[in-house]
Parts: sequence; C-alpha cells; structure tokens
Amino acid sequence: MFDRTGKELIGVCATDFILPAEMSSFLRSLEVGRSGETFIMERSGALVAASTSEKLINDSGDTVEYLKGTESTDPLIRGTAQYLYGRFGDLNTLKHSQQLEFKLDGQRQLVQVLPFQDGRGINWLITVVVPEADFMGRIQANTRLTALLYLLSLGVAVVGGILTARWLTRPISNLNEAAKSIAQGQWQTSIDTIDRQRADELGELAQSFHQMATQLQHSFAALETQNADLQQAKDDLAHAKEQLEAVLDAMPGPISWIAANGTYLGVNSHWARSFNLSPESIVGKSIRVGGYSPDYVGFIVSFLASSEISSSQEIPMFIGGQSRHYLVAAQKYQQGTAIVVVGIDITERRLAQEALQEAQHTNQAIVSAMPRLDDAPAQ
Repeated sequence: MFDRTGKELIGVCATDFILPAEMSSFLRSLEVGRSGETFIMERSGALVAASTSEKLINDSGDTVEYLKGTESTDPLIRGTAQYLYGRFGDLNTLKHSQQLEFKLDGQRQLVQVLPFQDGRGINWLITVVVPEADFMGRIQANTRLTALLYLLSLGVAVVGGILTARWLTRPISNLNEAAKSIAQGQWQTSIDTIDRQRADELGELAQSFHQMATQLQHSFAALETQNADLQQAKDDLAHAKEQLEAVLDAMPGPISWIAANGTYLGVNSHWARSFNLSPESIVGKSIRVGGYSPDYVGFIVSFLASSEISSSQEIPMFIGGQSRHYLVAAQKYQQGTAIVVVGIDITERRLAQEALQEAQHTNQAIVSAMPRLDDAPAQ
C-alpha cells in the first residue's frame, strides 16, 4: 500500500495459496464415475493437481520438485500419463481437446484431455480418465442376471420336457437302445420290442429305423472298401516316393527343394555329403547354410522374387576345400510357392575350355611370330 501521493510505501499485505493442495482438494470433491480420476498436468509432464491424496510436491532441501504424471502412485493416473507420452511423444503437440481410449491391465479406459492456457504463463492439460467398467458395470450385471435367469428357465423347461417326453414316448427308448447297439457295430441287433406292423406313428418310426440301419450297414461296408483302397494307394505312393528318393540320391549332383521364403524343404544325399551335413538337419534352414557363395544366394533370391518359371546360371562355388563351377538350374512348382534347384558340376568342362582357349592363344602367337613366306629372301 502507498500513500495518497503514490510515492511512499506504507505496508505490504500477503496471503499464501498452495495451488496443488487447493486444486487437488477441489478435484477430489468431483464425482467422476465410480473410480475415475481427474488430474491437471503441465506440458512438461509435472502434476499440478490430482483427485488423489498423494503428495505432488517434494520440497525437501532448497529445491521444489513436482511429481511427474508417469511417476504417480495411482495406477490410473500413471497409466494415462504413460499412454499420452506413448501416443503423442511431446505433450506440446496437444492443441485441441482430445477424446481417447486405451487399455490398462486389460480394462478399457476412456480419456478426455482439454488443453488450458490463460496467456499469462499457464499451459496445462486437464485430463479426466474413467474406466469403461464404471458405465458398463450395471449393464453387465443386468446382462449376467438375465442370462442366469434364462439358463435357469431353460434348464427347468428342458428337465420338464425330458420327463414328459419319457413318460409319453417310453416305447421310443427301445429304438434308442437299438441305435446304441448299431453304433457299436452290432448291425444284427433286433428291434422286435417295437412292432413294425403297427399302424400308428411308432410303427412307421420302427420301419424307417429298420431301413436306415440296413442302409448304414451297406454304407459302412462300402466305406471300409474305400478305406482299404485308399490305404493301398497310400502304400503305393510311399513306395513310389521311396523309389524317387533313391533315384534322386543316386544323382551325381546336388538337388534341393526351397520354399518361397528362402528355407530348405529338403535336399538329396549328394548335397548333404558336399557340406558334411545330414539331409534332415537342413530342412527349415536358410539357403545361406552350408557356406554357399553369395552368387548362389543372389541367384536363388532373385529367381524367387521374379515372375520367371525357370532359370539357370553358371555359378562358382567353394565346396570341400576346392573351387568348383556349377551350372545351377531352378524350376518353380506348386504355383510358384516352391522351387527345385539342380546343380551340375561343370568344373572339368570349364577347365577344358580354358585349356583350349589357352592353346588357341598360344597357336595364334606362334603363327603371328612365324615369317611370311612371301617375305623370305630369294635364293
């Protein structure tokens, strides 16, 4: 306060207003669902106020630190703050009101975030989070009660219906016993307990049951015959597979089957021996296993990614401590979902070609060095 001239200070009047405590007390007075929480957070993540009773300010020592939302002891506030950081990264990007939802411990949470600025330095995020169960609890309870009453009524109706049906249709139980006997394979079971000559509905039912049993007997006999034929076909197929595997294992070159993802489906014995591995240990492994050259891997990857049905390429490889040259041919099958790769060792042919080329170059050099006959001196 100043005097009337406005120059001389008369006195100072002050009051303390603890913002986090007062605002937290106000937020606690709000009813947000059954277990919802409300909190105010700065853009830095520090809690200004919360509807919980936890301490938001650490004033030990000479410094005052505000509790971070992600460090709150309340799991709902902590989980919401972590979700906001995970979704937006920088809270300064929140410029408008947001209605969000996330799951905490398997429970859906509904979030309302309202940015608040007064132009004087206050830049807060007012956040309200309410578990969906607060709204759905009564509905779910009513649903469970309705379902329970429905099941109870259904059970009473079923039990009453069964007792009434047994009392009214006891003769049908004899057909039930006959059906159980037929299910156990006793096709000759007699159903004399029901007179098929009766003119009422039970007589018609007995006659229909007798015809059904006869047809089932014939159908099962035919099915057994088909199963026997199918088993024979499986045996023949297994035999043919063994013969094919024997032929492939006898091939003098490596053969492999590769899936579209670049893993081996199988290899022949020659391939496995080349790398001192067993054919079984290769299945499911990448094409890079065994020390194949980058040229081979590049050829396979390129072919799998292409629309070509077949392709071949001469590729140098280092196998068994020796440098070899292979003509690698690949063919797609099963609508392009797998390929078969065959390698032919052309090292000897390659060496022969190189020797032939070297001999040709030597002969050309000799011929070029020989004097021409028309340039020789006359005698």
